[in-house]
Parts: sequence; C-alpha cells; structure tokens
Amino acid sequence: MSAALDTLLAQLQLHQAAAALPLWLDRAAQEELPYGDFLGGLLQEEVTARADAATQRRLRQAGFPFAATMGVE
Repeated sequence: MSAALDTLLAQLQLHQAAAALPLWLDRAAQEELPYGDFLGGLLQEEVTARADAATQRRLRQAGFPFAATMGVE
C-alpha cells in the first residue's frame, strides 16, 4: 500500500508528501485519524515545503550579500 502511494505521490510531483507519508501513516494508525485529517495533514506538509522553497528561491534571486533576520530582543 505505501509503495503504491509513494508512486502516485511521485507521479503527481508531491515529493514532500511522499517523504512525510511513512510518518503520517504511523500517526494515523496510532491516533486513529479520520481520512480527512490524514490527507489534510499530509497535503499541508507539501504546501509548507513548497512555500519554504519559494521563499528560499526568492531570497537567492534577490542576491542579498548576507542573510539577516529581524529578531525581537
């Protein structure tokens, strides 16, 4: 089952979801998650990873000389 899901996720280019699948399958089994919660959590992993990658890509394209953060002290 997991191998078939991995293949489908790869075909859909949902690489982060494929990487997170084993953890989500274990969590779903342990916590008896409803199907909707399982799928929502798995897809949220993909959305978060894509947003992070897009931010990193934009930062690289901006060509800043160094990374800076706005820390609150």
